[in-house]
Amino acid sequence: MPVAPAPNLVALSESLELKGSPSGLSWGTRAGFPLGISLGDASAQSDVFIHVRYPHHGFAEGAEPELIFAEPLPRLMDEGLAEVEIRDDLAWMPLKRLGDRLERDEIVPAVDSLLGCLNTLGIHAVETCHYCDRADGVAVMASKGRVGQICTSCVEEQIGKDVSQLGFRARSLGPLSILAPIVITVQAVLWGGIWIGVDGALARMGGSISLNYYVAFLIVLGMAGLAASPAFLFRFVSNRGKRRAAVLGGLCALCAIVLGEVLHISYLVGTLWAIVPLLTQPGVLLEWLVPDDGFFSVLRFFTMVTFVWIAGRWAKPREVSLEL
Repeated sequence: MPVAPAPNLVALSESLELKGSPSGLSWGTRAGFPLGISLGDASAQSDVFIHVRYPHHGFAEGAEPELIFAEPLPRLMDEGLAEVEIRDDLAWMPLKRLGDRLERDEIVPAVDSLLGCLNTLGIHAVETCHYCDRADGVAVMASKGRVGQICTSCVEEQIGKDVSQLGFRARSLGPLSILAPIVITVQAVLWGGIWIGVDGALARMGGSISLNYYVAFLIVLGMAGLAASPAFLFRFVSNRGKRRAAVLGGLCALCAIVLGEVLHISYLVGTLWAIVPLLTQPGVLLEWLVPDDGFFSVLRFFTMVTFVWIAGRWAKPREVSLEL
């Protein structure tokens, strides 16, 4: 289960306008540069590790670049509270005693000083992919504790799959106002149709369940997965976080259950309009929804819970591991 990020990391992320992450890495962009920040531990005086990414910049062999920083970074380095290392495609800056640095408002100026130093070295932020220089489908991503600016083509080359489910800004099936009703409608038809089919099967078996209990639960699990499957469309909504997508998938599943039950009861009573009087008589309505068979009642409840859970899981964007 994800854990809440440390309070200092939250404060630091807000001050630099970065995305917080339960994994312990905050990332985003500053002055156009991809920027990642992580902590050594959750204590108030933890060390903080900052890295900046840019396209490969080869320095002359044996040449030591002259690093020119603005305050307070030179003072922090003299006091042994900061270090800076400039590599071909990454600038690395650990800072000590995060709590003190936040209290004295030194971290943001130190980061800006590092970015200014990169500019003096001829290293500038770009809008293209850092790995192939393409301009299409570019996004800033984080993986394995590092941040990078990469295009969809390079991601597809790494993972060998299409990235339309990875939340890139360039890919979307449409707004939620259109997508959500479609998902709910399809799920409701599947949900209602499944239980209509179960009722028909039970009627042919004489109104009782003759299957082994374990087999019945496996069948129900498969039915719930089938009914929840349209929630995967939410993966195609641009910039949708995992938590929001899961909540959205679950809420749509709940709405689909209500509409699916309307279809189910319509089948039981013979007509859609016959449902209206039942809505004013909860006791009679429950007689339609809750059968006398206790196992079958548990099975229906289990299916509803499983349906909502699977829909939430289906809706989450996939995670991929990239070499950034």
